[in-house]
Amino acid sequence: MSDEKQVVKFKSIPRVKIPEMLVSKIKEKIFSGELRVGDKLPSERELKIQFNTSRITVREAIRTLETLGLIEVRRGAGGGAFVQEINSTCFADFLSDMLAQGILDISDITEVRLMLEPQVARLSAERANEEDISQMRECIDNAKLHISEPKRPRSTNIAFHNLVAKSTHNKMIYFEITSITRIMIKNVDYSTLDNHDISSTIKRHEKIFRAIEKRKPEEAFKEMYNDIKMIHLALKKYEKNK
Repeated sequence: MSDEKQVVKFKSIPRVKIPEMLVSKIKEKIFSGELRVGDKLPSERELKIQFNTSRITVREAIRTLETLGLIEVRRGAGGGAFVQEINSTCFADFLSDMLAQGILDISDITEVRLMLEPQVARLSAERANEEDISQMRECIDNAKLHISEPKRPRSTNIAFHNLVAKSTHNKMIYFEITSITRIMIKNVDYSTLDNHDISSTIKRHEKIFRAIEKRKPEEAFKEMYNDIKMIHLALKKYEKNK
């Protein structure tokens, strides 16, 4: 047996860039709750001193956090970098780019909605509180009030779906639905649909709302499925006639 010792080999460790380290440290503070929504980050000068790095490096890290949607940079007096509520903008923009490149189409999105949103309505009927019910009712009333306006009832009807998701009190569900509705707003030309379609949508939303308000999960599931199915068919017809 050989007396030679076996040489242990390790894989090389990738060098982490300093701006990435800064981003990681600030993200830790945000996700741990030490930095909350609305809190202001230390100034560039203070961050430079705390991290013992250059101002350019700090600015690069701040830009990255802003791109990720974790902070908002405000200019002028009282400005600075503020922690903002995590939203679905980046994810929605990514999927919108896939639509623009032809990797996805709208029917892919509405098929996902058919699978997801009826279940969301069912959960809403079980979990929605009085404030949630009030917000949904107000949303439908606003859509009725402004039905003759070109865009407002459409945006209000889309907001209704966000409110149903919000009423589940499940942050992941809310993130997914708001991502989808952002994509719909950005990529669907609703001006091609007439007021009759708007009126029909409001009526369908009223049925969903009543099922949620009366705590009828299966009815809420059925009515939401009918609503998304109508949207799916209308948009397929629109795409075909483009």
